Amino acid sequence: MKLSESEDLGYIGMNETIQKKATFLFSPLPLVEEPKDKDEKPKATDLIEFILKQRAGSTSSAPTYKLKVSRFCEGTVSEWISFRKAIAELWKQNGLTNAQDKIANICTILRGDSLTGFEERIQELTTSVDDTGETVTMEITDETVEDGLNAVAHMVFPFRALENQKQWMRGRMKKPKELSIRKYVAAVGRLNNSLPVFPNGKESDKITPGEILEILEWSIPESWRTKFDLDGYVPTDFTKERFMTECEAIERNEPKIHHKTTNSTLSGKTVTHKKSHGVKFRSATQKSDTASKF
Repeated sequence: MKLSESEDLGYIGMNETIQKKATFLFSPLPLVEEPKDKDEKPKATDLIEFILKQRAGSTSSAPTYKLKVSRFCEGTVSEWISFRKAIAELWKQNGLTNAQDKIANICTILRGDSLTGFEERIQELTTSVDDTGETVTMEITDETVEDGLNAVAHMVFPFRALENQKQWMRGRMKKPKELSIRKYVAAVGRLNNSLPVFPNGKESDKITPGEILEILEWSIPESWRTKFDLDGYVPTDFTKERFMTECEAIERNEPKIHHKTTNSTLSGKTVTHKKSHGVKFRSATQKSDTASKF
């Protein structure tokens, strides 16, 4: 039976078009870290100072150094990566292997909702109720600590951050003009080493050295790859060091671009063009001087 014009099927927004999903792929962790404001000094309460051994596994009387770590409270992705690197250095240099000690370090640094999320996840993993209704406490392991950190990471990172980061590196990443090839390669290495601390990230999520070299090749300017082709050089057949050496040779010999100006210059001074530089001719009917000098 055909419906009249005034009738509908009862679905809300049935006549509305479905919005297309944005195809823009972004990088949760940027290639170039944003410079910090030199004039902005952190508060004393925002920093924690730890004493670390210079040589891991040495005695208590061995030389030490200080490590300052910023407290973390719902910060950015870059700040979370810095926090993970700091606690990894702390545990390695001081030989911390006990899970309880690691949790104590983490709780000292985290603040706000980040601390709440971590503590709640640890409690969920270490306590349970048996059939009699009594609370049972389970052993805390390194996996428990990692799971708690992963819960905080989900609060910091955007949805599917690990997949987006790797896809961006493979398909969208390009070498910035202001970075030399060695600084660019180092920045890519920093991104790759950070992948295991993404939500649900593992050491196996890091991109292999061979694929990294392929990514580097296709992220440099096209004119550089043309030079490689003319020379018969295939980057993936050689080492990363050879790749950087070849790129540096191109960098050193790239022509410098000078922007031309509309005004011509002479001896560093700008010449102003007037309407006429010619000699004005006297009129033929112009009277001669009344007095002549001999």
